Amino acid sequence: MIDTNALFSKSVGIVGCGTIGSFLAELFLEKFRRIYLYDINPEAVSRLYSKLNSKEVIRCETLEDCASSSDILILAIPMSSFDEVAKKLKNLRDGSIVIETSSLKLRILTLLSSSLPRTVEILGIHPMFSPPVDPKHKKMLLIPERISEDNLKRFEKLFQNFGFSTRILMKEEHDKAMAFIQSLIHVPAMAIVLTLYNLLENPQEFLKMRNYMGNFHSLFYDLLSRVTTRDQKMYVSIQLFNPYALKVLKNLKENLDEVITLLENSDEKKLCELLERGSTIIKDAEEAIDRTNKLLDLYDKLEKK
Repeated sequence: MIDTNALFSKSVGIVGCGTIGSFLAELFLEKFRRIYLYDINPEAVSRLYSKLNSKEVIRCETLEDCASSSDILILAIPMSSFDEVAKKLKNLRDGSIVIETSSLKLRILTLLSSSLPRTVEILGIHPMFSPPVDPKHKKMLLIPERISEDNLKRFEKLFQNFGFSTRILMKEEHDKAMAFIQSLIHVPAMAIVLTLYNLLENPQEFLKMRNYMGNFHSLFYDLLSRVTTRDQKMYVSIQLFNPYALKVLKNLKENLDEVITLLENSDEKKLCELLERGSTIIKDAEEAIDRTNKLLDLYDKLEKK
């Protein structure tokens, strides 16, 4: 029986006081002995420090101070910052655990494994949601790089106790999956908003079109906004840092080119055959339609408020 209490006597350092770092700091403050905060932006630290409002929270002036004070160090930083940060993590405690929260794992975990002392354990986590949220039933992926089986089980149990649904997978499997889960959605979303920008005269024209949309179309465009109007650097990095993304996206382009050619040739039969063939990959179609019907009903209620 794995006991998570073994973790709670430890101190936790949060490097990066943005959305994810702040969310984890609030979550971990409930359980852990002490929380250390560091961010290259002192104002971000001050905001989170004031929000947490606890004598168990300590602000650090430097990354090195935060690292040397922490038994568990959480790196909630942009993927483009890991090279620089990894070089500075030379004074970690023996036996400490470094947890990184990036959206992609192969490059980041390999970098940390080669840069950090062998006495340090390394774990990747990927929150599959955008905070702030209720943890209940939200997915938290755990990607072990260099961590004992007992500590991996402790963190899995810890996140489950918070209410998360957890999955454990290897870094290669994770990034291959993210090429389909993230890139195959994010990049078309980018292309769609660029098409709107190029072909519509102004934003008011798009707002006018919203008056003609059903719930499905309105929800679809609302979801596009999450990818294209928030944290654009992060969404671009997700594509650039995934070694499997281009293969998936090139296949998408080939399929789109084929569909457009068939449309130009008015080849209805071939288009239907392609769609029927492709749809066989979706084995839970009826359940998916049922779920989306419920979601669209809820969306209708939200629009009426």
